[in-house]
Amino acid sequence: MIRNPFGPALEAHTEGSPAAIAAYGDETGSTAILAEGDAIGLQARGGRVWDPADLMVAIGMTMLERWEDLRPVLTRLDELAGYGARLGGAVAEAIREEERAAAGGPAPRHDALRALGYLGISELLRFRPPSNDSAAPKPALSP
Repeated sequence: MIRNPFGPALEAHTEGSPAAIAAYGDETGSTAILAEGDAIGLQARGGRVWDPADLMVAIGMTMLERWEDLRPVLTRLDELAGYGARLGGAVAEAIREEERAAAGGPAPRHDALRALGYLGISELLRFRPPSNDSAAPKPALSP
């Protein structure tokens, strides 16, 4: 099993450990997560166990081209990449490519994401919703 950086308390909850559930008397384990959230640093991120790297936030902000709002998220992704999180580094690189392209630079390629097999994330980062003022049809990724 891969060790979770947030420690055994979170591991127990994410694995649905009967011991964790029994300790808090909650069949779902949600009370256990809330009870120990501060101790394992989850409350600082709104208790979001499922997206500690803020990938969903990063994808959404990229779709909306909210480049300034993305700075703290990019810092987090870079930090995680520094610890060996290849997906975090690849997403940060792809977002920066998107920002350069939006400013008139070269078309993004998302090579690092594609090399890891995350074609879906690459496609999401390329998408711009029609309600976005700067939305315009985007060319396909370069091969």
